[in-house]
Amino acid sequence: MNTLVIDFETFYDPANTYSLSSGKMTSTEYIRDARFQALCCAFKYNDEPTHLAWGDDIARAFYHYGNGVRAVAHNAQFDGAIAAYHYAWNPIEWSDTVGLARAQLRFKSYSLGFLAEAMGLAPKLDGLSVSKGKRLEDLQDYEKRILGDYCVRDVDICHKIYSKLIGNCSRFEFLLLQWTIKAITQPSLAVDHEMLDNYVVELMLNREKMLNDAGISQEVIMSNPKFADALRNLGVEPPLKISHRTGKPTYAFAKDDKDLTDLLDHSDVRVQTVVAARLKLKSTIEETRAQRLSAIGKTGLLPVPLLYYGAHTGRMSGGGGINLQNLTRGSKLRKGIIAPKGMALVVGDSSQIEARALALAAGQEDLVEVFRQGKDPYCDMASFIYGREITKADEDERWLGKVTVLGAGYGMSANTFHEFLRAQGKPRSMDMCVKAIAAYRKKNDKIVKFWDTCDKSLQAIWTGARTKLSNSFDVWTGQNSISLPVGFPLLYPDLSYSASERRWTYMARGDGKSSIYGGLVAENITQSVARHIVMEQLLIVHERYPIALTVHDEIVAVVPEEEAPAARDYMEKVMRTPPRWWPDLPINAEVKWGKVYGEIK
Repeated sequence: MNTLVIDFETFYDPANTYSLSSGKMTSTEYIRDARFQALCCAFKYNDEPTHLAWGDDIARAFYHYGNGVRAVAHNAQFDGAIAAYHYAWNPIEWSDTVGLARAQLRFKSYSLGFLAEAMGLAPKLDGLSVSKGKRLEDLQDYEKRILGDYCVRDVDICHKIYSKLIGNCSRFEFLLLQWTIKAITQPSLAVDHEMLDNYVVELMLNREKMLNDAGISQEVIMSNPKFADALRNLGVEPPLKISHRTGKPTYAFAKDDKDLTDLLDHSDVRVQTVVAARLKLKSTIEETRAQRLSAIGKTGLLPVPLLYYGAHTGRMSGGGGINLQNLTRGSKLRKGIIAPKGMALVVGDSSQIEARALALAAGQEDLVEVFRQGKDPYCDMASFIYGREITKADEDERWLGKVTVLGAGYGMSANTFHEFLRAQGKPRSMDMCVKAIAAYRKKNDKIVKFWDTCDKSLQAIWTGARTKLSNSFDVWTGQNSISLPVGFPLLYPDLSYSASERRWTYMARGDGKSSIYGGLVAENITQSVARHIVMEQLLIVHERYPIALTVHDEIVAVVPEEEAPAARDYMEKVMRTPPRWWPDLPINAEVKWGKVYGEIK
């Protein structure tokens, strides 16, 4: 198929808050804004010289090239949205050099300029600033030459990056990357912006009440020094920690700082109230996300911004200022996402996919059999913890069994489990946490042994020795990597062992090193194959019923309301069929449909 690499340069005006750099606008709001104007667009068709089009000539260029091409861009969600929303141009295929680079390379940045330098290509040019605050009709000829050269160079760099990376991309990964682009360019979800506007008001009123109850102002809550003074005034010395960035002492005021969360149990209720207010109100992310979702919904259907290969294991991460990968079940944000008129949402949730994959990978046959026979793994675990039969009627005990099965599979300590349960708002005694973790490890001895196998594999990964890590499917160590039966390998660049610190580290994305150990290797393997299973299901269903959204192990299709029952049956069949490359894996799924995402249970 012929390839067409494109890159837009667009009007932006930071002085009047019309800019993506301010962080106050989502890409969708920027592109759909009445002030939007495409200044120029560069086109590179196969290996032909790059063509530059200005203003009205952009539409003529898209017509000339047609949509029977594979389009490529650096951050294709942005350029693709412009092409779709303003030029009604939707090519047959899409690819993206940011996504290809994230999957195959471990760099601290995936900007075009950084990739060009790291890959030995011609550098980016300076030139974007000449168009700052200027519409097309305001640009002088010399400014157009500078901006045009800048745009053409970007396309030429993008073309070279694409040529270097596309050959390593499987058809599956290509289609998945393409799906993340078309989730933006061809949206199909609607937003209940009236409900979200009411929710924003509710959040604002709750904030004011909490501040009043705590007897503290938002200014104090948002300022570390002033919050520290507030604690001192209550007779509490503010907790400190060593900053990873500076290496110097700093206030331990983050939501996961144990010394801060311990103050929730302080004997003085005033301290409890002030700390609770800090933890609840320091982040206004829920309010901001509701506002942004509502604002986008008022402009049209909801584009779904997902970052392909957002995590080390390939899982997607959220973005676009709304993070649709972080939608708590039953939340108002979920309820704000709805089906358009005459349509329905079909939602499939892959049941305990990681726990199932871990059990089979580790050879924990008794747990595999629980899954295979359709028994309740949470009741099974809870019965072992409590030493008596636990049924679904024992909701509290079953819940502990559930979080143990889902949380203890990668070596979690009793202390960490204790903190996790408290963060969930369902604290347990330390003795119970010790008991639960010990019970999990005793019952699942093969999984514990798998952690040890994975820990020893780090030496093989470091030397490049080829070692198989599981008897149930193909997972092998290699030079700074672990290969899986499908998809890109797991990468551990610059893997090294520190004898003084007694730990392995590798170069992760961004700056600095990340620790790696047996339980985390087991998690990486399990999460990666689980991701592949669910994303295969997504692509299979998508061929018949368009998938609009995925949230972790869940996929959401938008279908005509009269087709919802048939779509539900088809999705269930697909999501209950094991992958061809792991036929012994017992998988299951729940699939339901409705009109409001947050009400589909």
